[in-house]
Amino acid sequence: MVPFFPKTLVTRARIPLPPLLLATLAACSSPKNGLAMLELRGAVFGENGTYVAAEGQNTLFGWSGEFERRSIGLRGSINTPVIDLIGGVDQHRFDDEPAKERSLGLRKRLPASDDDATLYVEAALRWGEGLETKTGTRDYEGMQAGTGALFPIGNHWYIDAGVHAEWTFDRYDVPDERDHLSKVVFHLGIGVWI
Repeated sequence: MVPFFPKTLVTRARIPLPPLLLATLAACSSPKNGLAMLELRGAVFGENGTYVAAEGQNTLFGWSGEFERRSIGLRGSINTPVIDLIGGVDQHRFDDEPAKERSLGLRKRLPASDDDATLYVEAALRWGEGLETKTGTRDYEGMQAGTGALFPIGNHWYIDAGVHAEWTFDRYDVPDERDHLSKVVFHLGIGVWI
């Protein structure tokens, strides 16, 4: 039995708990992005970074490296008008070695008209396992925070594009990575809202 609900509520009403929770959330859901969202999402980062060069009165910005895949996985959310609960599973890559990762956090969507992109800010805790370090395989915990936009491409489809920083709470000795496995990554996803 679920400890948050009295036994009589679930058994006497004869209403299965998941539909009851979904109906409750639907009552307070934002109509623009639906009750829930599910997306396939990937993230990349750039090696060698950007450069800035000054020539006379002109300042030039450019890219001097290559993009590498950081992660790919699924992200889901339960949406409310105030704040969304987000969670996901993916496969991260550190020095070309895979690690399984889960995340759970919050997202705040900023107001927008029905046809416009919806901007958001988000933060999530991360839990990973199978991280290959110089001293063996480790589990890790960390965080990510960032911003992005949801671009509608139909009644129920959207593209999610943004940037976020990610890091771990502890230091790890992984080749070609910083101690806290910190990176700024660009993410892109395609998903559906219901």
